[in-house]
Amino acid sequence: MPQGPALAPARSRAIGDVVLPEQPPQPLVDLLARLGLSNATGVERMRGRVRRLARDLPVFDSVWVDALAQARVITPYQAAEINAGRGERLALGPYVLLRPLTSEGYGRLFSAK
Repeated sequence: MPQGPALAPARSRAIGDVVLPEQPPQPLVDLLARLGLSNATGVERMRGRVRRLARDLPVFDSVWVDALAQARVITPYQAAEINAGRGERLALGPYVLLRPLTSEGYGRLFSAK
């Protein structure tokens, strides 16, 4: 299966000693919109949380994903899949995978919406 794009630093600008992320990464915003998990405004609301998480480090896509998971916009499983470049695999027909469930067989079970 194809892997997603590699994580890259988001554009940022410096104000004094503080580096502020300008915009959430567009590929992440597009993915979340396709999956029905969030829209651009919802991701943009994470700016303050992203700033706190990154402090003075570069703001990578994964920081935005972690902020969304901490705010419970996405599940920890979804965050891990997106960070691993497998975000598109969260869509299964009309469903979006939320988290894996314990299974005792050959197949894998997931909670989905």
